[in-house]
Amino acid sequence: MASSKLNANERRKSSVSSDRRSSVHMQPNSIMAALAAKKAASTLLGRIKDRRSTTVKEQPHLEPTYKLKPDKKILYNQIKHIVDNVLKTIFDNFDYDSKRAKMICPVISQEIQRELKQLCVERYKFVCQVFIGENKKQSIQLGSRCTWDVTTDNSASGCYQTATAFCCATVFAVYCE
Repeated sequence: MASSKLNANERRKSSVSSDRRSSVHMQPNSIMAALAAKKAASTLLGRIKDRRSTTVKEQPHLEPTYKLKPDKKILYNQIKHIVDNVLKTIFDNFDYDSKRAKMICPVISQEIQRELKQLCVERYKFVCQVFIGENKKQSIQLGSRCTWDVTTDNSASGCYQTATAFCCATVFAVYCE
């Protein structure tokens, strides 16, 4: 009888400890699990709300302008001035490092595009390419070809050199009809 009581107590202890283990796994034990649960709940609530709502939000109807030419054309000198200023400002004290060059290329491109958008020229899209290389007195030729309207579209390039690196940026300004 004593052995049967021991077996019953051991079974009870093992079932309690297994219950504890399973309850620990059921509770969110990290911030990520809590965030995932919150996101899942909000997604489900959003789906339920979408099913209930029958109204459709109307977007304002804008008439097409049919403008084939811009009110104000962007000029080569404007683009060139911005490219040269940004390259000089950012690239002035740059010492070449391939990892750093990889990081600074998008920064230069975004800064040039930000400056161009401040010109407030409507309906122009800007594409900017930036090349950075180590300056070892080598030569490089960069070229591009475009199909565009010569009366509205424009491009400009700028280069800047330090003792250890060079940077070339090209901007294409394309009018979108």
